[in-house]
Amino acid sequence: MVLEQSAFLSIDVKWIWLALLVFLLFRIEKPAKYYFTQGLQALEDGIPQAAISHFKNALTKQSDYPEVRAALSQLYVDLGDARSAECLVKQNIEQGFELENSVLLLAKVYFYQNKIDELDKHVQFWQVNIDLSLAVKDKLSLYTNLVLVHRRALPSPSTIKHSKMFEQAKDV
Repeated sequence: MVLEQSAFLSIDVKWIWLALLVFLLFRIEKPAKYYFTQGLQALEDGIPQAAISHFKNALTKQSDYPEVRAALSQLYVDLGDARSAECLVKQNIEQGFELENSVLLLAKVYFYQNKIDELDKHVQFWQVNIDLSLAVKDKLSLYTNLVLVHRRALPSPSTIKHSKMFEQAKDV
């Protein structure tokens, strides 16, 4: 009888340990790298919203993860959300992560947001930077040309003369 009780108790203890182990395995949070790879997989599968969710989870787990910021900022730009990409790209530039890609992406972000003055400052700063390759500097010069075209196409506010029709409409 005593032998049966000890066997019964040892089985219960094994089940308790097994249940505890399963509980702990499911409670252990997944690392940021897991969410990053899931985000890349979602991109590959053509599910951008799931990729955004995974990338955000990765950044929640590890806020200083430049690969995630680079992927997420590129995804935001591809989806037309340049405003969300701007902060992420700036952080990568500050860290010097994928500097050439980040510099070009920030120029694109400024252009998409029609932030011509910021784009001009950004391009002028990085065109004289010795860390960038000649190919990247050439691509930045294209943005310089876009800035010049933009400024020539839009007259400055001081040169615009309001027509009498505008003034009459203003009085009404």
